[in-house]
Amino acid sequence: MSIRLSIWDTYVNPDSESDYPVKIYFGDLGKFLTDVKIDTLDKILKYACSRAKVNFLKTINLTIHQVELFIDKDPNLKLIYLVRDPRAVLSSQMRYGEFAPSAINTYSKTFCGIMLKDIQGYVKLKKTHPNQVTFVRYEDIAHKPIPLTEDLYNFVGLPLPQNVKSHIHNITTGGNDEDCPLCISKSNSTKAAEKWRLHVMDDFVQMVDFNCKDVYQYVGYLPILKASSLRDMNVPVLTDHSHELI
Repeated sequence: MSIRLSIWDTYVNPDSESDYPVKIYFGDLGKFLTDVKIDTLDKILKYACSRAKVNFLKTINLTIHQVELFIDKDPNLKLIYLVRDPRAVLSSQMRYGEFAPSAINTYSKTFCGIMLKDIQGYVKLKKTHPNQVTFVRYEDIAHKPIPLTEDLYNFVGLPLPQNVKSHIHNITTGGNDEDCPLCISKSNSTKAAEKWRLHVMDDFVQMVDFNCKDVYQYVGYLPILKASSLRDMNVPVLTDHSHELI
């Protein structure tokens, strides 16, 4: 039973009533069930997950310290640590009102300070649990989607099915135009990954490059040294692909 959960709010308040209505999509049935209560949803998810051989969870809210607690308890748990260029992330957040353009200096300092601490935690975790954690950059997946996906499937001990390969090909080369930032599929994932370079100003990049330089050194992102290089897609903004943090 494949289940896609769609909650029509920014988040579910953990203090909300147990009959908080949500809407879930059953992939196998090809239809939605509406107004599902939280306690019922909990039973549905537990049942579905207990039947599955492998469970995947995507989250942006867990810190490495929190993950470490789970990995210490479960030798079968594996972590794929995904990072993206801070300039791309901050550009998107600014574009959608997370912070004002005038606050980029302060905001990027805080953002990359948190990111650096988390990356350093990953490096330590990799030393103690080398077979349970791996690292990948968003840009590497965008540039080489199928080879990188094969690597990640191998990491979790699964073969990459042909239908998944076809799906990846379709959403990275035949999807929506790159100007659709909230779309999952892209007509060219490589171009889409660096589309931020066409939207931001040089002073934005210079501030982020300075405040995030320690993150760059770990992850392999490159500063943009000249304003003329910002729009030049032939000037690289990351090092060659590498599976592990340096």
